[in-house]
Amino acid sequence: SGELRVLWRHEWDGGVPRTSSVNSTRLYYRNQEIRDVNPVDVWIESLERCEFDRIAFEPGNTDPRVFNLWRGWSITPMVGDCSLILAHIKNAICSGDEALYIYVLSFLADIAQHPEDPKGTTIALRGPAGAGKGALWRYCQATFAPYTLHVISPEHFLTRFNDHLAGKLMVFIDEAAWPGDRKGLGQLKGTITERRILVERKHQPAFEIENLARFLFATNNDWAVPADFDDRRFVMLDVGGALRDMDTYWTALDLEQKSGGAAAFLDYLLHFPIEVNLRHAPATAALGRQKLLSLDDVGKFWRLMLSAHTHCVTKGHGHDAYEITVSFGGVIRTTDLYEFY
Repeated sequence: SGELRVLWRHEWDGGVPRTSSVNSTRLYYRNQEIRDVNPVDVWIESLERCEFDRIAFEPGNTDPRVFNLWRGWSITPMVGDCSLILAHIKNAICSGDEALYIYVLSFLADIAQHPEDPKGTTIALRGPAGAGKGALWRYCQATFAPYTLHVISPEHFLTRFNDHLAGKLMVFIDEAAWPGDRKGLGQLKGTITERRILVERKHQPAFEIENLARFLFATNNDWAVPADFDDRRFVMLDVGGALRDMDTYWTALDLEQKSGGAAAFLDYLLHFPIEVNLRHAPATAALGRQKLLSLDDVGKFWRLMLSAHTHCVTKGHGHDAYEITVSFGGVIRTTDLYEFY
């Protein structure tokens, strides 16, 4: 916003470092003045002072004039054993479907190989508690750290002050988005597909940044995501509950992740061949069910009309009430059709 800010590069609050005005920074160091000279003034006039033109999240950008939120991976990819998480994705998350398994692996591999180019699709998991949705997230969280975020409240996701979304590659929406919330629907979809977002935080200038986040939704509810009739954003997967209460299974998966599995998984994803078009989300039966649940009133009406050939309509009130029959294959009065709607 045309204002010079002091950036506290080692003090992070949410997804970006804390910033302050020059005057407030000078006031903060006022009690450390030596011979009436403020340390901030010494620093400002120093030729060794670091300065940046903008804040960005751009993997691969090494411009010294840009303060880049991308700092490389927190773990070093290494060849190792990640067989349990691969089996978990295939059998628990994808229910043994080979095509879906390849898509999900390609989706995750794209984060590792092309973090700068999200494809605008997101994975949504619906299933009972203890089915393994959170286990997948915890493994991904360890693999893609520090560029991950766990959201458990709609207020933390569909909010004006969204600096916590800056600098993220993967965001886990855990029971936090209600598909019936029409007010936040546009913001939800825009956050998934828009390549740039405006980052706002309280009492500080807003700035635009690359939106490189991929999203993983998880819910126990029947209505999981707001899927439009022609929706191509969501890869909807139904996760079964066969693994619930299998403590030895979860213990082994957790042990693998903490014993080098995350580094091995990152290495596996970095070398995984991406041969599917990630912009074309596979049309699953689970997504079809979400589209029906997401229909508006007009869509629900036509679905009801098309589900049977004959419908009875009650007209009038009280003693004057009577029924008429609305049938396909004949002439229907528009007034009768509207009243039935």
